[in-house]
Amino acid sequence: MSSLLTFLIILSFNFQLNFIYSIAFLVMCLGLVSSSRLILKAHVPSEVIVGVVLGVITQLTIPIFKYYKM
Repeated sequence: MSSLLTFLIILSFNFQLNFIYSIAFLVMCLGLVSSSRLILKAHVPSEVIVGVVLGVITQLTIPIFKYYKM
């Protein structure tokens, strides 16, 4: 969920598109999914945070390699 949200934000910045409603919807969905996993005790908070961070990092690697040509 976080990787999709990050992808949409990067897409919005790169092509100057207005995805404000889609981004807001995905932020709400990410919050609902994360909180439901915590409420159902399927994960602990550190697992949810690591999952969100990994989702963001995986989507940020492509623009970094694109602009800095590592």
